[in-house]
Formats: sequence, structure tokens, C-alpha cells
Amino acid sequence: MTKNHFVPQFYLKGFIDPASKDLHNPYLWVVDLQDRIVMKKGPENVARIVGFYDWDELGDIAPSIEDIYSKIESRAAPVVARIRNNDFHMTMGDRYNLSIFIGFQISRTPFARSLVIDRIKNSGQEKLHEIVRNEVEFREKLDNYLKSKNGESELTFEYIKNLVEENKLQVIPKRDNVLGTTLSMGLIFAEKVFLNSYWLFVLATGGACYFTSDHPVSIGKPSGNALKGRKNLEFEIAIPISPSCFLLLHQYEFIDVVEGVDYLRANEVYEINKLMLRVADRYVFCSSEEIGMWVLETKQRLFSQM
Repeated sequence: MTKNHFVPQFYLKGFIDPASKDLHNPYLWVVDLQDRIVMKKGPENVARIVGFYDWDELGDIAPSIEDIYSKIESRAAPVVARIRNNDFHMTMGDRYNLSIFIGFQISRTPFARSLVIDRIKNSGQEKLHEIVRNEVEFREKLDNYLKSKNGESELTFEYIKNLVEENKLQVIPKRDNVLGTTLSMGLIFAEKVFLNSYWLFVLATGGACYFTSDHPVSIGKPSGNALKGRKNLEFEIAIPISPSCFLLLHQYEFIDVVEGVDYLRANEVYEINKLMLRVADRYVFCSSEEIGMWVLETKQRLFSQM
């Protein structure tokens, strides 16, 4: 079975340790938040799960999710490369390709898939409760079902109702439905939200660095307070592009910001890093061991405060 990357290699390569760039096997620093260790690994060996994009019932009939993501990544990679070279000019085509990439990146991680599964389960449970509340219609359908079984089933309305009300009758989402939902969710995010947002590239100064994770896109408010005179907002989406730059998509206008580029001092970068750490699932990817150790210490401190 294929090992599927849920965070693409071209993106992770932007966070390799500069000291390893000229080596045969460049590496980045991986923080395992569960086992509390920091280790170095190649981008090809992280953020991957065997058979993660495999369909179940549809099989070969369905389009290859790996191929879909590969095409999205091939269009986004040149845009990301230019940003990493401090070229922040975005054409509409660039914005579209990067929006599609970020939208699908939100929905392709294990954390996002678990949220989709929970949502389908909850929706199914609500539907079950709705069905048993409509007693007349449900009894009629149950009677028709029992007749088709020639009396071989001992199911009763009261028995099924009790199972539903005690949540003993569980909805199990089909894998193919989950995969389809995550794909459509990524497209909706990209076309309905990101393309209509303001874009800001936020650069780190003072020797500070950003990191990324196994769930690299943050949705919501990175801060309860506005930074540097900015207005608060309904939502914002942030994704680190490199150790020196992250992209912020938002619904509000900035004060004294020229051409979509802003700068943060080291202490502000660390505050952003703490907020981005909250969305990491299990693994954080850094460009230095020093940052990795900071991540471990900060995560422990944040956890102790919860």
C-alpha cells in the first residue's frame, strides 16, 4: 500500500535545517508532542500514513486522491517558492492556486478527518432521534420492513426507540463518504472564503522563526486581541510558509500596511508560535533543534495551564 503524505513534501522542505541543505539527505527537526522527544528526519519520512487516501467501496472507480493532491501541489509549489524568495506579488492565478492548496490542506490531515467523522456521526444521531420522534411514519415503515421479512424479525418500535434514546444505536460513517466530504470541504473553503479574503504576508524579524505542524493551517482567531492597531475580526486563517514568513488571510483592513506585507518583532513571533502550537495535532516541524526544544517546553507550560 502507498504511504500518503497528508502534509506535502515540497511544503515541508521549506522548513529543513539550513545546516543540512547541502547534505545528501537534508532534514528538519520533528517534535513528537506525545512522546516528548525532538528528532531529525527527512521531509519524505514524516506526515505520512499508509493507505490514508484509499477508497473502500469505490476502489478504482473513484478518482485517485493522491493524483488530485499532486496536481494541486504542482500548481501551488511555484507560488510558494516565489514567496520564500521574498516575491510577494500575487496574480489572480497565484491567489487561486494557493487558495486551493490551503483549502485542501485544511481538510486532508488526520485531525481534520476525525472532525469530519464526528460531524457525520453527530448528524446521523440527530437524524435517528428525529425518525423515532415521528412515531406514526416510523411504525408504518417498520411494519412494511417486518412484512418483507415474513415475521422473521422480532424488532419493535419500542425496542428501537430505546436504543436510539440511550444512544446505543450508533452511526458508523463509511470511509468513502468521509473522503468525499473532506474533498468537497477543501474546495468550499478555497472558493467561498479564501479568494474573498485580504491577504497579508507577515515576516519575522529579530532572528525569530516560525514552525509548522501536522495540521499546519489555523482557522479562527490567532489572538483575542488585535495586533499593532488592527481591528478584531470574524475569522482569520494562518499558514506558515517558511521559518521567516506566514500568510494571514482575514476579513478586515489593516492600518499602515503597504502592499500586503507586515513585520513582527521577535516577541510577537513567539506569541504567534504559541497560538499555532495549539492547532498542532501530534507533530511539529522546525528548522532547528533549538526551536524544537522551545516547542516542547512551551507545550508543557500551555498544557499545565489548561
